[in-house]
Amino acid sequence: MEIVDFQAFGRQKVMEWLLQDPIGNLFAVYDITRDPGNTSLHLAVEGRSIRGYLLQYGGLSYPAAIVRGEEAAGFALLDLLRGQKLVLFADTHLSNLVKQELEVEAVLEEDLMSVERSSARLSASGARRLTTEDAPKVAGLYSAFREEGESPQSYAEWLGKHVVYGAFSGSRLVSVGGTWAETDGCWMLGGIYTSPDMRNRGLATTVTSAITRDSLERTGKAALYVVSGNDPAIRVYEGIGYAKVGRRIWLDIGTGVKPLTSQSS
Repeated sequence: MEIVDFQAFGRQKVMEWLLQDPIGNLFAVYDITRDPGNTSLHLAVEGRSIRGYLLQYGGLSYPAAIVRGEEAAGFALLDLLRGQKLVLFADTHLSNLVKQELEVEAVLEEDLMSVERSSARLSASGARRLTTEDAPKVAGLYSAFREEGESPQSYAEWLGKHVVYGAFSGSRLVSVGGTWAETDGCWMLGGIYTSPDMRNRGLATTVTSAITRDSLERTGKAALYVVSGNDPAIRVYEGIGYAKVGRRIWLDIGTGVKPLTSQSS
């Protein structure tokens, strides 16, 4: 098993391989095409066959990586991460291998859900597109959960770069969600969060529907990850038309970061 940089292997061939699973590999496609300065992609190959990959991304407030592929490929790729602190996403069948090879502090399973235009059941519009001027309100809403305290500037960057919607009670932002990555074939939603005192009022449905509508209009598909067993959030997404199409594991390796997807919507 040889580890090579994707550019050395051939960018076009790598893209064709990734697009065989456009939703499962959505972050890899987005990062190497839209944010290459923060991205590295290493492949595990045998001859001219790709057996797996390690995507490392440095555009967040913490290091993040994705490892996918066969177990032998995962074993070879994980060697590149030894001694690092990061959040790692991996195929579920690699769970035991990651736990053996790295110092894992927390593990969650996440369901991958997707919806197509033909099966969507979107609620009426009741959310508005947020702008960078809303960053302090977004920071305030998430601060109830994210103890590490992201700065308003970090949220301003998200708002300026991606599609983010919010629902309000008066002037108070009480529910928010947006996209993490957008490709020509699908958008990946995330960060969907509702203030605990405002739940069970349809706000998460309203916000998720607004983002989903934009994605379906442009690509025909939308996808998101949700922590397995988060039944309130899963019911929201299923009500809109999302269905489970896969699963992955989320692992914290020394960062202390908690995923927003662990919260009920």
